[in-house]
Amino acid sequence: MCIHAQHWPPDKNESSKDELYIQGNDHTDFEDLWQKAQKKWPGIKMEELEIAPEYVHTHHLNYDRYDPSDYTNFLRLTAKPSYFQRMGERQTLPCEFVPREAA
Repeated sequence: MCIHAQHWPPDKNESSKDELYIQGNDHTDFEDLWQKAQKKWPGIKMEELEIAPEYVHTHHLNYDRYDPSDYTNFLRLTAKPSYFQRMGERQTLPCEFVPREAA
């Protein structure tokens, strides 16, 4: 099993080189998103970028009753593995299975 602690805002979490979270409550147009993607991943192409909405529990994490004010809307930008391959980097995914070499 793999458990990851998230730090908010998540885009300040340096361990995630393939994701960028942008708070969705702000007015953001595509040009802003594209500039932020280019800053994080220089030379990224449109087909190497995935954009998805995410509704994340960010406040009062130990409280077990649903409260909509405890959640934050984000746009999650993800660089696809093809970007890292093109740039000559090996992308290591969290909890990636690495088989043991035969002894």
